Amino acid sequence: MRNPFNPWQGRDVAVPGPARPAARRAEASSTSSGAHLSQRRDADCLVLELAGPWTTLTVAAQDVVLDTLAPNGVRRVRIDLTALEAFDTAGALLVHRTAKQLTSRGLEVELSGGLKAHRDLIETVRSHDLDCPPPPPARNPLVTLMAHTGRSTFFVLDEAVSLINFLGHTVIVLIRSLVRPRRIRVTALINQMERTGLDAMPIVGLISFLIGVVLAYQGADQLQKFGAEIFTVNLVGVGVLRDPTLCTGCGKCWTHCPDSAIGVVAATPAALIDAGINHCGADAVRQVSSKLASRIVSSNKKADEVAPTFGQLLNDAYAWLNDKMPLPDERKQAIRDGIDGIGNALGALPVAITKPFFFDAEAAKKDGAELLSIVINPEACKACGICVNNCEPEALRAAEQDAASLKQARELWSVFSATPDT
Repeated sequence: MRNPFNPWQGRDVAVPGPARPAARRAEASSTSSGAHLSQRRDADCLVLELAGPWTTLTVAAQDVVLDTLAPNGVRRVRIDLTALEAFDTAGALLVHRTAKQLTSRGLEVELSGGLKAHRDLIETVRSHDLDCPPPPPARNPLVTLMAHTGRSTFFVLDEAVSLINFLGHTVIVLIRSLVRPRRIRVTALINQMERTGLDAMPIVGLISFLIGVVLAYQGADQLQKFGAEIFTVNLVGVGVLRDPTLCTGCGKCWTHCPDSAIGVVAATPAALIDAGINHCGADAVRQVSSKLASRIVSSNKKADEVAPTFGQLLNDAYAWLNDKMPLPDERKQAIRDGIDGIGNALGALPVAITKPFFFDAEAAKKDGAELLSIVINPEACKACGICVNNCEPEALRAAEQDAASLKQARELWSVFSATPDT
């Protein structure tokens, strides 16, 4: 029995066949599990009797049989649909294809029996059986090239005419607007200024960055002649320094950066400690990681001065925990070594205690406070100054970029790359 609630069966026409006598039902019971095809001759006619369910799941075996059918010595073929139990588009396509192949051999094909729904489905399949168009004739490559060149030439000429028309129309409208200022639509003008000005900042930033790359390469080539290639960085670069103690976590710096040069991560102390353990293999710290994370959170809830780096926070928490651990000296030494390894990996990471990420998160869930870390990618930053201008608490400031600061920025970005994804 077909399931009426099956959406895939409901897509196609699948109807039960007409009622059959009990003796005939007993005869067909052996083939009810699949599509059945029988052949018999009636004078000069070949009769193909279809029985059982002819659906997508059952007609695969009969596909080969019908495809290799060779009705020799007959002039007509009758396809009998009387014994069909179920029928969908796969069965209808197989019947239509067989009838089409037999007709192409000069045989007369007719359908008999079956329900009207069966015939309608076969007719629907037949109406959508379209012949593929023949491939286009091969053309001379030289003719194709000349035709393409001609079309491109006319296209460029049309574009030039359209540009001149647009320029002339703009000048005429501008003169009319100056003569009659009331005709100026202020709302539309501001909208266009936003779209062509503010919304264009990303592409302008990209172009500025690429110009900076060109200047750097060309400048280095010229400065090298005078032994002054060390000043290439000063030619195009301005570093951005950050004071994490002033950061409020407003997000204006990284959301306004057109070059995505500001990396930001907000992670709980437990997540940072776990990342450090996995990075340097300090498994000895894992047994006290939860206590260290809880101490970092609790000690900074009401702290007057907050350590600017994760390494200092971790060392302060370990110094508080060290005297309270009832462990042998060798275990304590292993933990100390692990803390030093984590400090070497992530210790230089600047962190900030902010209201949205630290205090609000802790109020919502115990030990859910997150440390906010913002790091500048020196390879992507083009010194546009947008982040500095948008930082209201002045946690970011611009400074000249020299070799030492560039090296420090690259090392800091490498540390940031080891932080967990949040």
